[in-house]
Amino acid sequence: MFAQKKREEKARVEKQEKELRKKRRKYGKTVDGSLVNVGYMKTLTAMGYSEDYALMALKQTDNDINESVELISKSPDILDAAIVSYVKDQEEEEKRRKEKGLKSDEEEEDANKSKINEEKEKALSRMHKELGATLGDAENHLDMTLEEEKALLDKYSRIING
Repeated sequence: MFAQKKREEKARVEKQEKELRKKRRKYGKTVDGSLVNVGYMKTLTAMGYSEDYALMALKQTDNDINESVELISKSPDILDAAIVSYVKDQEEEEKRRKEKGLKSDEEEEDANKSKINEEKEKALSRMHKELGATLGDAENHLDMTLEEEKALLDKYSRIING
């Protein structure tokens, strides 16, 4: 029961981290080059500001939430121009990526994850082949002597490290 809860918690955390990475990529960087603060985005949208205004304000003010609120309130015309420019830049970037045959960031991440999983499966298969003769039946490892178990672990260590 405990292990199942741990796995569920780990899966939940991994999902949240993936969503956070996705939002960071989506939001991009501020004028000074730092990533847009996702927490501040949530705060500004919770205050009732549109995501577009919140994003552009944080980008223009280098994540200064107070300046962002002031900018949204006092100079929405500046943000409108920034939004139009941002959308145009995004469309041009997507067009360049497609012309070069490049995948989107999300497709690239999924491809990398798939490749890693494939490599893990190959390694696991190779390990089973290498250790299969030593282990025999899956339950036999419970009947090993300490010397046999040490020999198995040494062999396993050589496979992993070499």
